[in-house]
Amino acid sequence: APMVLSTLQRRLLALLFPIAAVAAGLVYLLPMTAGAGGPGLPFDDSYVPLNFARSLVEHGTFAFHAADAPTTGVTAPLQVLLLAVGGILTEDYVLLSFILGIAAFAASAWLMFRLGLLLFREQQWLAVAAALLFVLSPRLASAAVSGLPTMLLIALLLASTTAYFARRPLLFFLFAGLALWVRPDAIMFLLAAVIHLVYSHAGVRRELRGGQGEGRPVTALQTRAGASIYLLLLAGYIAFNLTLGNGVLPNAVAATMEYYSRMTTDYIGEVQAFFSWSWSALMLFFALFALLPLLGAIVRRRPAPMLMTAAYVLGSVLLFAIFHPVIRDYYVLLPTLPFFILFASWGLARLLGLLAGALPFLRTPVVLTALGLLLAAAGFALADWNAFRDAHYGSVRHILERHVKMGLWASFNTPSDTRIATNVPGTIGYYGKRAVLDMKGGVSPEVLPVIGDLPALVSLLDEQRVGFIITTREEFEVVNVNPLVTSDINQVGIIEAFRYIPTRTHIMSQRASALNMEAVQLMQERQFKAASNLLERSLREDPESSRSRTLLALASLQAEDTTAAIAHLRKALSMHPHFAPAMVPLGDLLIRRQEWSEGMKLLENAVRLFPQSEQAKASLEAARKMLREDSLRARGGGTYTFTIER
Repeated sequence: APMVLSTLQRRLLALLFPIAAVAAGLVYLLPMTAGAGGPGLPFDDSYVPLNFARSLVEHGTFAFHAADAPTTGVTAPLQVLLLAVGGILTEDYVLLSFILGIAAFAASAWLMFRLGLLLFREQQWLAVAAALLFVLSPRLASAAVSGLPTMLLIALLLASTTAYFARRPLLFFLFAGLALWVRPDAIMFLLAAVIHLVYSHAGVRRELRGGQGEGRPVTALQTRAGASIYLLLLAGYIAFNLTLGNGVLPNAVAATMEYYSRMTTDYIGEVQAFFSWSWSALMLFFALFALLPLLGAIVRRRPAPMLMTAAYVLGSVLLFAIFHPVIRDYYVLLPTLPFFILFASWGLARLLGLLAGALPFLRTPVVLTALGLLLAAAGFALADWNAFRDAHYGSVRHILERHVKMGLWASFNTPSDTRIATNVPGTIGYYGKRAVLDMKGGVSPEVLPVIGDLPALVSLLDEQRVGFIITTREEFEVVNVNPLVTSDINQVGIIEAFRYIPTRTHIMSQRASALNMEAVQLMQERQFKAASNLLERSLREDPESSRSRTLLALASLQAEDTTAAIAHLRKALSMHPHFAPAMVPLGDLLIRRQEWSEGMKLLENAVRLFPQSEQAKASLEAARKMLREDSLRARGGGTYTFTIER
């Protein structure tokens, strides 16, 4: 039976959902200091637009840093512009990012409800349920305070869809065009709308074409005017990218696609995980069922308003599968989530309607049954809040304790005119206030041609006169020079700062780094022969790594091949004369062989260079004790423990 909300109910709910969205965002934001150690953003990418906004306000240029040329090194120029407007009032761009995200979340909640009323005109409880699921989703609330442009894109897509079904073509094309200035994959949304538009005008039987949507009939003039607006925005976007970047796509997008193109991932599995996460698994069943009545309507050439939502969700999955089949995080597909919710809600209603038609006794409680199922899904979403928020806080804490601290270190310990090579440009640029060379190419167009070519990247660092290099080990491991500062080596995600010395500072091959990490794991499991084999492969991949040589020496020691261990350690020190992890075991071995002078010198240098190393101190103390006890007679060396550097 039809269920239509009263005017008062619609007005109250239209006010309630945005308020609930603001509250959801604040639930993440207000306890952040206690939960994460301070207000912050969960990704280095989140800080990139802040740099552009600050540069735009302070220097009037769309560049990452005042010393850089203008570039399309950010995905969402519209987000940068909005942040820059706020930057006129405050220099706290992190706060502005929170405000923009939560405001977009509130607008999206209102639009979700409004769109639901347009799509479900006779079953308006579905609009309430869909908006409730939207607001209660911890993933969407997380996106609102992530600093990424995801929520802004969602707001624009929902605004465009609402205008489409309200028959306001100028607003439809305007919002769709603005969405392009947030993420280029928004082009898929327009294609979905075109598919629905063509079907509605050419596929639906003539006698059934009336009554679709509400509002005044759309004239050809309005459609042409709206299309002109979209084409102007599209042309401006392309011109912007061609002028400031290297092609039609923003440099940040092109670099990301190139950098991750070498990764092999289970794209289908990642997509399935996204749509079946927690409460979404229940909705996925209803969404898959909804495909049946949708196909039935198309076959019978009946109106199919949900075609647009289905086309956008499926089209986005296909678009990424073709051009960028790597789901680095759930934010990639998150803009499809509100449309997935709408489609799944419609599928639930159709399923219950089908059951009520077959079983008349279900007709009375059918709405209550549907509401119960959707409330159950909402309950799952609510139950996930603490766990998901804790994970969000964990990401923020990771960035604050590593990347942000490193950026602050750079601001106090490097010359203001230096250039820093890094793979985490957002935080280093924002907190360090230094020009950077993005080693992944996002904000540095000059890096794009050399992605995947390590020797060419090193040559570029030399050409750019890089003074320092700050990297995370898992992506760009630096060896043969000692770090000036490093994060806790016992915590995942080690980040280090080095002075960049041409011909001395060495960036390891990523393949060699991966082999080393695997070898360390094997050594911890006491599989020393297998570890040695991996380390030998690593050295064939990258023979210039002092760290690989040292690890191989430690594996040789555990296999009681002292001669090979000494040879590898000496080779490591020839590459990196001040490498304490090689000095200590070599010093220990020389002391055991009664080569006192060289052994003591190595251990003393290790302690001098790394006074925080307990292993170096213990080895030096043991050597001094042996020397005091009997410096004339040859003695056995005792038992020594060789630590495996992580």
